[in-house]
Amino acid sequence: MTRNNEIFLHIGFPKTGTKTIQRFCFQNRAIMAQHGILYPTFDDSINLGFPESHFPLTIELMETRPPHLAGMDSEALRSAFNTLFETYRDSVFRKLIISEETISQGGAIDLARLARAMEGSAVTVVIYVRQYDEWLESFYNWYLANAVDRNIRNFNEFPPRRFMERLLFSNRIDAIRQLLPDCHYVLKSYDSVRKELLDDFLHVCGMSDILELRKSAAEFGRENVGLSRGDSLFLAQVVATIGDRDVWLKVAETLAAKARSGELSPLAELNAGQMDVETRSRARALYNADVKILEREYGLKATPAEPLSDRDRERVIGLSALQMKNMIDFISGELASDEVAVLKQAVIAAPAEQRTAQDVDCQGKNKGVPMGAVHFSLDPDLVAALKGVLPLPAMVETGTFHGDTPLAMAEKFSRIVTVELSEELHKSASERLREHDHIKVIKGSSPEALQGLRKELADESVLYFLDAHWCLASNTAGDTSQCPLLDELAAIGQLNDTSVILIDDARLFLTTPPEPHEASDWPRLHQILASLMKLSSVHEVQVINDVIAFVPPAARAALSDHARQKGIDWLHVLNSNRADDSKIAATENANAKLKETIASLNEVNGNLRIRIQKLQRQLETSTISRISKSLRRLLPAKKT
Repeated sequence: MTRNNEIFLHIGFPKTGTKTIQRFCFQNRAIMAQHGILYPTFDDSINLGFPESHFPLTIELMETRPPHLAGMDSEALRSAFNTLFETYRDSVFRKLIISEETISQGGAIDLARLARAMEGSAVTVVIYVRQYDEWLESFYNWYLANAVDRNIRNFNEFPPRRFMERLLFSNRIDAIRQLLPDCHYVLKSYDSVRKELLDDFLHVCGMSDILELRKSAAEFGRENVGLSRGDSLFLAQVVATIGDRDVWLKVAETLAAKARSGELSPLAELNAGQMDVETRSRARALYNADVKILEREYGLKATPAEPLSDRDRERVIGLSALQMKNMIDFISGELASDEVAVLKQAVIAAPAEQRTAQDVDCQGKNKGVPMGAVHFSLDPDLVAALKGVLPLPAMVETGTFHGDTPLAMAEKFSRIVTVELSEELHKSASERLREHDHIKVIKGSSPEALQGLRKELADESVLYFLDAHWCLASNTAGDTSQCPLLDELAAIGQLNDTSVILIDDARLFLTTPPEPHEASDWPRLHQILASLMKLSSVHEVQVINDVIAFVPPAARAALSDHARQKGIDWLHVLNSNRADDSKIAATENANAKLKETIASLNEVNGNLRIRIQKLQRQLETSTISRISKSLRRLLPAKKT
C-alpha cells in the first residue's frame, strides 16, 4: 500500500456484543466515511440478510462450506473479497473496520489468505472475552430462542456446558494468532465494558473523538438497552418494572396464550435451563485460570470472577436486552399502541442500565494511546521523537482516569507518577497498575501533587503530561473547577532545559470550549502561553494535532520533524471528506441505475424463458406429428 493505512479486525466471540457493534457501525457508516473510515457493506445477493455483518468475507475464506452455504455464488464472493481490499488499497480511506463472528469459530477458514490480503497495513485484532458462566447462560438462551436444536431443552444437555474446557478463549486466540502472527492484539473484558461497549470499541479503533459517533452511541445505547443482565425470566423482569397492573396482566395473558399455542415454546421451557452451583463454580474457576494466561500473553486486564457466595444460588437463565426488545416487538400486535409504549418505556428506562449522553461524552478521556491517525492523547511517536533527543527517564501525568496512558508508557519510562482526584478512579487505576512497581498513583488535587513533587523533580528530565481537565462522566471529579491547568503550571514552578510539558485536548484551549463546559473555568490561550513562559524563557510552543507542546531548544528540530511527518492538514482532510461525499453519492447513483438495469434484464430473461418454453412445446408437438405420420406410412393398412 502506498500509505500507512490501518485495519481493525474485530473477531467477535459469540455473545460478546458483536451484533451491537456491527449494527452501530452499519448505521453510522456514512459518518465514519466522512472521517476517512471505511465500514464495508455487501450486495444483498451474498449478505444472507445480514447487511451489517462481514459474513461474505468468511464464506469466501471457507475451504469447505457447510451444506446450507454450498450454493453461494463463488464468483460473486471472490469478487467482493478482492474488490474490498483493492478498493481500500487505492482509496482515500485511512482506516478499514472489519467485524465478523465466524472467524472465531473454526479452523476451516483460510486466515493465511486474509493475512495476505491485509499485507502492507497496520493490523489490529480486537477481541472481547466474557466471564464463562454468563457466557454460557447467554449462549444457551440464544440456542433456545433460535431453536437451533429442538432436542435440547435442558441446560445439562447443552454441548458447551459439557465441553467448557475445550472452549477456553486462550486456546482459540492462540490458534488465531498462529494464522495471523503479524498483528497487534487488543483483548478487552466484555464484562467490564458491557455498558460502555460501543464507546470502548470507538476508543480502541481511535474513533472516540468523533463527536457525531459518540452522540450516536448514546442514542443507540438508549434504544437497544434492556433491563438487568438476565438473572430471571423476561416475565419476572418486566413485571418488576411496570407499575400499571392492567397493562402487565394484558401482557401476561398474551404471552400465556402464545405459550399454550406453541409459539413461545422456547421461552416457556427456559425454566428447564437452570445452571447448577457446581457448573457455575467450575465455569468461574476455568475463566479465572484463562484470564491469567490472557493477561500474561496479551495484557488483558479483567476482573476475576468472584467465588460463589450465598447469593449465588441456582437461577433461571434469562433473556438478553436485545431478546427482550424483540419479544416486545413480537407481542406488540396483540396490544394497543399505548400499551406497547408503556411496556417499551419501562424496559428502556430501567435504572440498572440507564444511559445518558453525558456518560458517552467523556469516553474520549478513556484513551491511553489511541491507534488512529490522529492521537488525541499521548502519542507514542511524539514520545519517541522527544526521547530521541532528551533523557526523559520520568513522566508525570495529571488525570489518571482508568490508567490507560501510564500502562501504555510503562516500558518507555523508568519512573511514572500519575495523579487522580476521583476516589473511585484512583482505586480502580491503582488496582490495575499494582504490578508495575515504577508507577505511582497519587490520589488528590493535581496542583497540590505537583507542588509536592517540585523539589524532588527540579533537576530531573521529566515529561509532564497535563490531562486533568474535567469531563462529563458521572464518576470523574473536578466538577467544581473544571480545568486546573493554570494552577498546575504554577505548581511546577520552573522547567529545566531537559524537561517537556505536553497539554492534552488543545482544541479546548485554542478557543472557548463548547457546551456543556463551563467557559469561565477554562483559561484563555494567552493565559496559558504567559504561564508557560514564566516556567522557561527559552522553551518553545507548538500545537501538534491535539497537544500543546512546550519544549526546550534541544528538541526543536525533532519536534518539527515529527510535526511534518505526523501532523494533520485539516483542510486536506476536509476536502478529502467532501470528495468522499461526492464519490459516495456517485456510487449510490450508479448502484441505483445498475439495479434498474438488472431488473430490466431479469424481465427480458423472464420473457425469453416463456418464449423458449413455447417453442419447445411447438417443437415437441411437431416432432410427435411427424413421427406419427412416418409410422402410419410404414405400417400396413388395415384390411377392411
